[in-house]
Amino acid sequence: MKKMVSRTRALSRSEMALAVFYVIIYLINNFTEYYFQVFPKPLFAIAYVWVLYVYCWNTFFTRKYWKKPYFIAAQIFLLINIIATYIHKENWRLSTLPDFALLILYIFICFGAFFSEDYDKSRNDLEKVLNGFVIVTCIMSLLSDIGYWIPMPIIGRDMPDRWRGLYTMVAETGFYTYFSAMISIYFLHKKLIVKQEMNMKLFWLHVLNLPVQVLLLLLAKGRTTMACFGVVLMIVVFHDLNQLARKDKKYRFLPVLMIAVFALAAYIVVFTDLVSSRNLASLVGNTGTIASMTDAEKTAYLDEITTDRYTLWVTSIEMFKKSPLIGYGLKSYGFTYYKPVPKSNSHNIFITTMLYTGIIGTASLIGYLLICARGMHRHKNSATIGLIALCISFFLTSMLEISFLYNGKAVTAIHWMVLGWLCSCTNESESERQDA
Repeated sequence: MKKMVSRTRALSRSEMALAVFYVIIYLINNFTEYYFQVFPKPLFAIAYVWVLYVYCWNTFFTRKYWKKPYFIAAQIFLLINIIATYIHKENWRLSTLPDFALLILYIFICFGAFFSEDYDKSRNDLEKVLNGFVIVTCIMSLLSDIGYWIPMPIIGRDMPDRWRGLYTMVAETGFYTYFSAMISIYFLHKKLIVKQEMNMKLFWLHVLNLPVQVLLLLLAKGRTTMACFGVVLMIVVFHDLNQLARKDKKYRFLPVLMIAVFALAAYIVVFTDLVSSRNLASLVGNTGTIASMTDAEKTAYLDEITTDRYTLWVTSIEMFKKSPLIGYGLKSYGFTYYKPVPKSNSHNIFITTMLYTGIIGTASLIGYLLICARGMHRHKNSATIGLIALCISFFLTSMLEISFLYNGKAVTAIHWMVLGWLCSCTNESESERQDA
């Protein structure tokens, strides 16, 4: 019995170690691909075998992955993915195993890494991971910012109009910078607004990191990530102003005023050319209305402002209609279905899920996300609002980007760690939950 308990605790620590290991090897992968165009397959192979071991242990022995609604919903979603994939003979191949390992890594391993009833300990452990990520990305982004104006031999200039710095792609630059900036907002908000104690070296790290990341985000010109970063600010500021208005009625106009300010900002971004010409402002200036366009003109226009996503979505939905119930299987593009647009991911979490698992799998995913949303809402307070805003905005990116679930990104793994902790923290101190 003692051996069983000891091994269970070891596997619990292994769950956390595996999640962190995956983040580390993806940061290493950024370095190897950037400088040597090498994908470190052996490291990922270790991670995938480790995933299988931890998943089986916590499913069949400790039963952790059956004890909460979150994990039960995840098991149902995984089962639907397995059926939807292997019902097609074209998917009877070993290359599907890493795809399933990645899915399991996110919704079980990373989600469960800090899923604990010990609120303080799990929060401290999670914050160590978040601070470590900020340290690495702050150094990379600071060098990238400097390299934009001062030529540096370690940074290549292959995209002069959109700066990627030391990240492998411009899209990766957007994800890493905005995610790192969101983490700094969380820590600075806790220090300055919630008045929680914080190591001053870490405080000044986040003070430095925020402008460093925002500057590189602007240089990368990622419209989706910049918009979602704005959503983070809106959620955090609205929460604080709403708390102030509840405590003193003379400030009750502030939340309404903030919404008006953000609505005005959204109007400027979408309907004027002050920020970007690739928006509805160009439609008003050039053609008047979409109704007056021909089908070809409409497609060309919508592709221009969505960076070809419109055609990608339309063709994906047409393909989905041919197998609406069960879909084509996890990451089955090129095996069980093809699209005119050469993209293996539809750049939308729900359209992609519809292709992979049909209506059944999409309904299961929506149910799972609603359970998680309820868990986050139960634990909403001034100390957690920064991380809740992070999760909400990261989900919004999945409406337009390859993020959240069907990809391999360090930021995605960290997002699932944060989500798991938010759903599990049940014994907050009274001071932290008095404003929930």
